[in-house]
Amino acid sequence: MLDLPPIAAINHVLAQQAWARQRLMAHAGRSITVNMPPLPALQLLIREDGLLKSAAAAGAAPDLSLELRATSLPLLLARDPAAIRQVGFSGSAELAQTVQQLFDQLEWDYEDDLAKVFGDVLGRRIAGAGREFFG
Repeated sequence: MLDLPPIAAINHVLAQQAWARQRLMAHAGRSITVNMPPLPALQLLIREDGLLKSAAAAGAAPDLSLELRATSLPLLLARDPAAIRQVGFSGSAELAQTVQQLFDQLEWDYEDDLAKVFGDVLGRRIAGAGREFFG
């Protein structure tokens, strides 16, 4: 079964960071619901390997619920520290703390992905040009 695009993207970043998967492994089997109206809720289940999978809504309350506004999504993707304060957390405080730590510390290694597509030298140059442009 294919993961939904948001889950696949999160798992891609988690796969690059062993420390992040380790933190999530401690919560294996627990569920997270992300509510962002008007979009449908995203139901997640933490796998034994620290990655996520889609969880069918079985009527049981999730271990953690995240409530956010669609207008906050660009700020979250830009990793704006103020954005996480706009997210409402309810449920497991321990799992909420882990999610907040991942937001603060987890980074996509886009340079590695570019190197896989274009080769090491060109991938690193493209990443450097991107940093300069957006910096």
